[in-house]
Amino acid sequence: MANFAVIQPAATLWYHPHLRGTSAEQVFYGAAGMIVDTTDGPVALLDADFGRVLELRTDPNLPTAEHPPPLLAAIDQITPEEIDGERTFVMDEVGDGWGINGQQMDVERIDQTIEFGTTEQWTITVGDGIHTFHVHQTQFQILAINGEPPPPEDAGWEDTVLITEDREVVIAARFDSYTNPDVPYMFHCHILDHEDLGMMGQFRVVER
Repeated sequence: MANFAVIQPAATLWYHPHLRGTSAEQVFYGAAGMIVDTTDGPVALLDADFGRVLELRTDPNLPTAEHPPPLLAAIDQITPEEIDGERTFVMDEVGDGWGINGQQMDVERIDQTIEFGTTEQWTITVGDGIHTFHVHQTQFQILAINGEPPPPEDAGWEDTVLITEDREVVIAARFDSYTNPDVPYMFHCHILDHEDLGMMGQFRVVER
């Protein structure tokens, strides 16, 4: 049993295992679920057949709104002045599978080491294929897509972003929530078959 503080703002999230080489199979057979993080605590929603379960119920005591509010959430924008360092990630074919920066996933290898409390800018490109870049431990903001500011729908907090051969993405993330020199976190393609074929890496966050 794990005990931890929920510091995630209200959101709809999901969880699944990352056992090397079998993520897609395990998710297909139901080892995944949805988490709705609310002000009252997270609630997991999952049926036995991995059906997509979501029930929205209105509060009868709330007034009816004819239009959405002008502001749904306040976004604490990451500014260029916050950036402490930059990294580049290239997603491409490696060997008989996929990899990042020319390497396939190796649980015995730490690919990146990040200092706790820093803010970093990552540039992500693709040599071949269509991929989705996902980062554990933090969320990020998209600074640019092909050199241009992101559209409004991509201007909030993200944890996954589409990367293609003609779509270079620059993101920024704060690493100020957890630090542990012995427990690494992952970055990977969130197309499950691609991560199973090696398109993952590990980073750790350490004290300065």
